[in-house]
Formats: sequence, C-alpha cells, structure tokens
Amino acid sequence: MLVKQGCAKSVSFGTTTTIRLGNQQSQDISCPGNGKAQRLDNDIIAIVKALNVVNVPKG
Repeated sequence: MLVKQGCAKSVSFGTTTTIRLGNQQSQDISCPGNGKAQRLDNDIIAIVKALNVVNVPKG
C-alpha cells in the first residue's frame, strides 16, 4: 500500500522523506504540519535523551 500526500517543495532542491515497512510506505514525513512525523520526532528525542546519545561529527 502506497500512501501519497503532497506538500509544496522546491522542484530543484525538494526532498521526500518516507518510512517503508514491508509493502507499506508513509506519506512524506518532512512535510510541515505532519502530526505523525512530529510525534516520531518527539519519540526520537526522548530515546536519544534516555540513552544519553551525543551526536558529534568526527574531526
């Protein structure tokens, strides 16, 4: 099942970010106002804090 829902993006620089599991694919989670994407982002932030993950680029 493929779910598509568009949002306005630059044609030359626009990207699409989706999550795929099996034959299912999310809508573009980088679209502004995507509630599911915001909840996912909040969950990721909570996991990173709980695991004390520090994302520092290597020199």
